Amino acid sequence: MAASRTLRGAAVLAIIAVVSVVWVVHRTVQRSQASNERVVHTQEVLTAIESVLATIVDADTAVRSDVSSADARNLTALGQTARTVDAEVSRLAALTADNPNQQARVAQLRQDAAGVLAALGARVEATQAPRSVNPTDAEAQRTRMDSARRTLQAMRTEENRLLADRVQEDQAAVRRLQFISMALAAAASGFLAWIFWLIARSARRQRQGTDTLRQANENLEAQVDASAADLRDSNARLRSIIDSAVDGIIVIDGHGRIEAFNPGAERLFGYPAPEVMGRNVKMLMPSPYHDEHDGYLDQYLHTGLARIIGTGREVSGRRRDGSTFPLHLSVGEMAVKGERKFTGMLHDLTKRAQLEDELRSSEARWRSVIDSAVDGIVVIDAHGRIEAFNPAAVRLFGYEEHEVVGRNVNMLMPSPYHDEHDTYLARHLATGVQKIIGTGREVMGLRRDGTTFPLHLSVGKMMAGGEPRFTGILHDLSARVRIEKQLREQTSLAKLGEMAAVIAHEVKNPLAGVRGAIQIIGTRLPKDSKDALIVGEIVSRIDALNELMKDLLLFARPPQPKVALVDMGTLVMTTANLLRGDPAFKQVEVRVDGEPARALGDAELLKIVFVNLLVNAAHAMQGRGTIHVSLTSIADICQIVFADEGPGIPADVLEKIFTPFFTTKARGSGLGLPTVRRLIEAHQGTISIACPLAGGTVVTIQLPGETLAVTM
Repeated sequence: MAASRTLRGAAVLAIIAVVSVVWVVHRTVQRSQASNERVVHTQEVLTAIESVLATIVDADTAVRSDVSSADARNLTALGQTARTVDAEVSRLAALTADNPNQQARVAQLRQDAAGVLAALGARVEATQAPRSVNPTDAEAQRTRMDSARRTLQAMRTEENRLLADRVQEDQAAVRRLQFISMALAAAASGFLAWIFWLIARSARRQRQGTDTLRQANENLEAQVDASAADLRDSNARLRSIIDSAVDGIIVIDGHGRIEAFNPGAERLFGYPAPEVMGRNVKMLMPSPYHDEHDGYLDQYLHTGLARIIGTGREVSGRRRDGSTFPLHLSVGEMAVKGERKFTGMLHDLTKRAQLEDELRSSEARWRSVIDSAVDGIVVIDAHGRIEAFNPAAVRLFGYEEHEVVGRNVNMLMPSPYHDEHDTYLARHLATGVQKIIGTGREVMGLRRDGTTFPLHLSVGKMMAGGEPRFTGILHDLSARVRIEKQLREQTSLAKLGEMAAVIAHEVKNPLAGVRGAIQIIGTRLPKDSKDALIVGEIVSRIDALNELMKDLLLFARPPQPKVALVDMGTLVMTTANLLRGDPAFKQVEVRVDGEPARALGDAELLKIVFVNLLVNAAHAMQGRGTIHVSLTSIADICQIVFADEGPGIPADVLEKIFTPFFTTKARGSGLGLPTVRRLIEAHQGTISIACPLAGGTVVTIQLPGETLAVTM
């Protein structure tokens, strides 16, 4: 392409050079013609000058030679000469019209010629007349003749000069044109040589290009052959890959007709390939896919709205025998010769579905195990955040699962565990040092209501998704601690009972003798004497000590209840009526509410319990107020609640309320409420004390109810 452009440019330059040479030749010819014309013109001017001069000279000569004849013919000839001279001068004026100098000389010549001819006429006339020629006229005629010769000579000289100048100019122009012509000829020759070189080079390159093109064609043919071989190999490999693929591969056209059906698809659906080729692919689909497929395909072809093309999803397939099975379908689109085709890759999910069912069943079993576990199970991540919280943990701590999931597990710990947990977890993750992981220990838990309780914690570590997880199994030790406490108390009480028996045997009987002796001494003293008062005080102290011995024996060795069905409402009112006789309780009202309730118990022992509770309530109200007693039967439990209007019990006192020998009274023994609990527990019941925020104290007793008595 570049060589062609170069040749076209060289051809244009050559044409320009040829045109220039032609123009130079044309200009040279024009110059030669103009030079010839100027030479001819000068010759005509010179001829005219010579003709004028010759005419005048001839006239002068004729007049001089024929002056003796003096006839009329001389005058006629002279007149003819004058006309001839005038014509010649006019012709000379026309030839020199472009030269102002020559025009001035022509005018002078016209005057001189006229003067010469006039002088000659006068001379002819003088010759004809008998008179002599005037010397003055002869002199004037000679002067005019000389002037005419000078004028003509000047004109001849001017014309010769002009002719020489014009010849020099023409020669210079010719030389320039010759130089230009030679230069253009040289340039044209150079251009022609360049053109010939370009043509030769182009021809050489064309030959080389032809050779290269031929070689390229040969190489291309080789490459095409190689590509065809590669394509055949690739097609063979692709066919072998498709045929050996475990997954099914199906190709359909824009109308849903099957065009390819590999062996994997044959194994999946049970159809041989020839049986499905050309048929609609929906034959392999159960409802609702069977009914929706053509509409979806048509919608996609018209709108381009894709639901599965380019992605994948789980669907169901239908085998030849009519059974269905789960599979994963991914669809791709392609164009073959301008026609849209769709390739479906189908992976059988039957085993995965079975495995998922097994996993779900296993997970359900484990979930049921975890959910039904008596012990709490808490799973946390590496940051201490709770990920699982089973129902037993809900019962232990009082939190619902959604309230704790995602929060730090230290919310379930009182101090110091609350403050130490995150540090311990971070140190374990950094160093691998274990203090409790893989083993277990007793710790304290913190319930939602702020109370703490003992529990046994065992922690296991596992990996899930490449991240460490920690599973804590928490067993509530409250019952065990309570039992251990009861065992300790019972052991102490057994020792206390032995001591009480010794005291009752070794102290009580001598104390009774001492009391009797003191009373006898007192009867001998005057009643109003100081000694009599001292004796009375000694007796009252001995009686108090005796009551303490009784309380101690009752606490240490409570009698075995003689159980029977007891009407709790009647028993409470009977006990209250006994207290009304005491002046200290005249302003205390006992109000019994609720439904009739009967419990299994010993009326006498329960009366001791109720007396103690009513007395404590009256003391709390300082002998003034109302004691509310409510009776309720709940299933096989009879519940009796005593509520006073006193100031309540401080928290530090409430913690020790059932501790033996702990009292807030000035003269109390500290065995009242411990004895009450011992008696209630002897009835297989429970007792609890609470102080509501509104004030007062609420004592709740639960005893085996009437239903349990009937069962027994």
